[in-house]
Order: sequence, then structure tokens, then C-alpha cells
Amino acid sequence: MKIPKIVLLILATCFMLNLQAQDRHFTLFNFAPLVINPAYTGSYEGSVRVGGLLREQSFAGGESVTGYSTQSGFADAPLLNVRKRDWVGVGVNYYKDKAGTFGLGWQTQHLSIAYHLSLDKRRKNVLTLGIHGGTVGRSIGKLRGVGDVWGAAVYPEGNIPGTINSDGDNPFSTDDPMASFFDLGAGMLLKSNINKTTKIELGFSLQHITGNFMPGDSLKTNSNYGLLGSSNYRIPKTFILHGNYDMELTDIWSLTPSFLFQQARNQNEAVIQFLGGYKLLKRDIRDDGKKGKLIKDKDAPKIRFGLGYRVGDAMQVLLGYEKGDLRVGIGYDLTLSTLANANGGNGAVEIAANYIFRIYKQPDVDPAILCPKF
Repeated sequence: MKIPKIVLLILATCFMLNLQAQDRHFTLFNFAPLVINPAYTGSYEGSVRVGGLLREQSFAGGESVTGYSTQSGFADAPLLNVRKRDWVGVGVNYYKDKAGTFGLGWQTQHLSIAYHLSLDKRRKNVLTLGIHGGTVGRSIGKLRGVGDVWGAAVYPEGNIPGTINSDGDNPFSTDDPMASFFDLGAGMLLKSNINKTTKIELGFSLQHITGNFMPGDSLKTNSNYGLLGSSNYRIPKTFILHGNYDMELTDIWSLTPSFLFQQARNQNEAVIQFLGGYKLLKRDIRDDGKKGKLIKDKDAPKIRFGLGYRVGDAMQVLLGYEKGDLRVGIGYDLTLSTLANANGGNGAVEIAANYIFRIYKQPDVDPAILCPKF
């Protein structure tokens, strides 16, 4: 079997780049569609979709040293039909991240809307434009084992990132330092059914367009990002490019290569994954009692398994299960970079799931009375 050109293109794109992985990322990024691109809002068949993801990673150094903890959840729905073939989707997304011993936090709440433009009568090719907006908050948590004594939350050099703490004193005016700002992002997505067995998705998004700008702030001199108050630092815009190529090789086997690339200033991340699928089809029973041909069933359970690679950082082990409108996944990062010296060889673990509810009104059918002819 020839390797499709799109697979070769994904491989070439990822391995020609000299990239440095970012601190926070998803292994199961396909389970967090609204985080990756707001154009995914309402991009499915059904009434309501809900999903969530949990990522945990620990570090070596005892109980006083913690790693990363990330939670994400979303809900979206195709709300309004337009021009018979187009539709509008709306959704909400929540993202929370805690990192390190000091619990440096990142919280996001976004509302999103997307317009899905059908490029043909049968909706085989759909182009989507989406935007999201909401708030982003930053905070520092309590130092484990210290309680409310913020003066202990000081780096050996006497500085806390994002603060002014050169003398080692407590720089905070409150017991709960936080900062928040308005956040805006946009994206585009193209989904195409090439034939009955092959589908392709390609999209990109631009995150943090407003650069933590708040109403009343000066675009050049002021921002609401520093935990001590206003600062001149602006959160960098993040560019994300992603795609996947879904192929049904046989009635039982399938293959889905996918990729994700994101860049924020000089920080880059590239991920490539190959996910196989095995559909658990049943066989009919012949008259002699033996098993016959496979019974085709689009809703038959499917087992997912595969490998991925985050360039310059980690190998990924992927497992999943699909049954009808339910998808469940688990991922494990096996650290290959020098980060293994910090996490003691403990990779990150992710679990995720999403489900599509189908709520359809039953049609009212008038009873028909047949009058036989004699």
C-alpha cells in the first residue's frame, strides 16, 4: 500500500524543524478541540457535545516539589441553521493549570461562536470561521507546608517570575495575588470528505490577539499581567496549526495520522501522532451454526491505539475506546529530553472523554386510513 502524500508531508514538516517544546501542552489534543481552535465549535453531527480532560505530571524532589496539574472542560452545540446547508455553533470552554511548588496558576473561561459554510450541497466540504472571547487569570497558590506565609515563596535568587522581589521580602499587598485580563482568539477550519473511507481536517488559530489588554489600558505602556499590578509585559500571541487524515483501510482497520504545531515568540512545539483503530464487528451465524461474514455496523465499538512524538521532548503512548457517540482516551508521555532529570522519569498522564447527545423531536405523523377496493 502506498503511503498517502499527506502523511509524508506531515512527517517532513515535523522533522525538518528544530523545535523547543513548551511547558504546558496536551497529548490528547484532539479531546480539547475548543482549546486548540474555536472553529471546532459545533463542528459535528448531533445536538450537544460535552467533554473533559485531566493531565497530571509530577517531579522528583519529595512532597514539597510539585509538577503540573491541568483540567479542561467544554460544551458546544450546533445552534442555528442558515441557508439550508450552513449552520452556527456556540460553545463554552474552561481551562485551568497549576504549575510548580508555588502553584503558578492559569485559568481561562471562553465563550465561542463559529460559522460553518458548506462548500457543496451534501456538506462534504465545510469551511468554518470561529472566534472566542473571555477572561484569563493568573495567580500564585499557597506554598505547601508553609500556609499563608508568602514571604517564604521566594526563589534562591530572591525573585519570583513576573514580580519585583529583589530583597527577598514579601512583594504582595494581599494574601491572594492574582491578575486577570480579556482574551480574544480566532481560527479557521476546513473539513473534507474525500471519499467514503477518507476524511481530512486542516485548521489554524491565533490565540491571545488582544495581548492581555484591558479597557482603559494603554496598548504601549500598560497591561494587567503582572501579579503586582500593571506591567509592560504582554502575553505573546500564539499561532497553532493542526490537522489529521482519517483513513479506513478495511472494514475493521483504520489509521489516523495527525499533527499539531504551535509557536509563541521563540517557543515552539511540534507533535505528530499515528493512531490505529480496530473495529469490533460481529459475524452473522450461518445455517450450519458456523460464523459467517462480518456484519457492518458504523456504531460498533472501536479500540484505538498508537504512538506519538513531541519533537525534542517525549514519546507518547496512546489508547482509546469509541462506542457510538462516546469517546474515551488515555495518553502517557515518556520523557526523552533532559527534563527526565527533573521529573525522575515520571511522565505525564492524561485521561479524556467526550460524548455527543442527540436530542431529536419525534415527527408527528397523521394516521392514514387505507380503504381496500372490492
